[in-house]
Amino acid sequence: MTLAGSPEDTPTMAGSESQLAPLMAGMGPIVCSVTVEGDRVLLDLNVEELPEMDDGYLEVWLLDDAGDRMLPIGLLEGYESNYVLPDNFSPSEFPVVEVTRESYDGDTRHSGDSLWRGPLAQG
Repeated sequence: MTLAGSPEDTPTMAGSESQLAPLMAGMGPIVCSVTVEGDRVLLDLNVEELPEMDDGYLEVWLLDDAGDRMLPIGLLEGYESNYVLPDNFSPSEFPVVEVTRESYDGDTRHSGDSLWRGPLAQG
């Protein structure tokens, strides 16, 4: 796999770790790590405490710096979640990770109810 963007993207991102800051009081951060295995870029999220989810689910997104473009990555379904990022993924285009609370309403768009946000990787 060739990552889109500059060749510097992979070394800066590979094997890096960052924290997603909680956007609500009473929640701890999420540890975010990125590794490259062969032709795959892997995103791992580790959270110590999940919020109560009576009617909804948690979704992981990659965002551009302005928050105008968003790429859904998958559901945060437990304390440790792992994702394979899309082919031709460019960390320079989507440098922000966000976790949102979503409703079972059939709307696949970002809900705007952000719970955690932070850098994809430390550069």
